[in-house]
Amino acid sequence: MARKDGWQSGMCGGTRWINSRNTGTTAAFTEDQEKQAEKDLQKLTDDYIAKIDQHLAHKEKEIMTV
Repeated sequence: MARKDGWQSGMCGGTRWINSRNTGTTAAFTEDQEKQAEKDLQKLTDDYIAKIDQHLAHKEKEIMTV
């Protein structure tokens, strides 16, 4: 079943297919690869949120001292 965003559920082996609109090629990912990519993306997101929080705390301290 195709979705509007280009993802399709594969019928064999729990594979997800992504259709690239730009190149017309197709890439397949296993469920394990998809879960690992989600974990990697979540870690990256968490790291950047932590950096933003540090900058925000520094900026708040800077503003309160003036």
